[in-house]
Amino acid sequence: MPQLSPVHDREAARHRIHVAMAELVAERGYRRTHLPDVAKRGRVSLRTFYAEFANKEACFLEVHAVLVERVELGLREAVRFDGTPAEVTRRACERILGLLVVEPLLTHAAVVELATLSDVARKARDRSLARIASIVVDLVDEGRERFPDVPMRPLPLPVAVAILGSVVELVTRRTAQHGELAELAETTTDLLLSVITNVGGLDAAGVAEAQATPPAVAAAADR
Repeated sequence: MPQLSPVHDREAARHRIHVAMAELVAERGYRRTHLPDVAKRGRVSLRTFYAEFANKEACFLEVHAVLVERVELGLREAVRFDGTPAEVTRRACERILGLLVVEPLLTHAAVVELATLSDVARKARDRSLARIASIVVDLVDEGRERFPDVPMRPLPLPVAVAILGSVVELVTRRTAQHGELAELAETTTDLLLSVITNVGGLDAAGVAEAQATPPAVAAAADR
């Protein structure tokens, strides 16, 4: 078997550390995950860990970035405009929930606990929520083009962030079982459809104000 080059060996070590961090956070939560355990599971020394990462938070921020990319890709792949608006919306909601509920402790750490760490971590969390929410906004815009006969209005980014944040909170407060997942998907679908099709209800500014989204989260998409 050919020997790995120093560069490839380093990349392999970083990958093992990422996997170990993700697994342990999924099992224990962020605060109960300790670096000696991460190093042991990743089959590296603590010295190697600190050669790659400044601290536990820095490592988890990289894991967080990978998780966000996975959710973004999964959401885009799930949306196919080959049904009614309700069917399309439900598939998207089921996909998001399915990705979030697989590892509820990991989701909680990536979304909730990050906000309680450093300012850098909080901003990373806000940017991630805004990025995923912006995909939802783009998909709603595409849906308005695909279904011109259905009265729909644009989805304001602050509202999309608020809805996404609410869904994440529901998922992370309990370990959703299959029945609960279906119920959450139905509720989320109804909520999203009520916002984008309730043309006679609140205007975009009114909805955003009602959702009381922190300005920092809404502005994160522009960073």
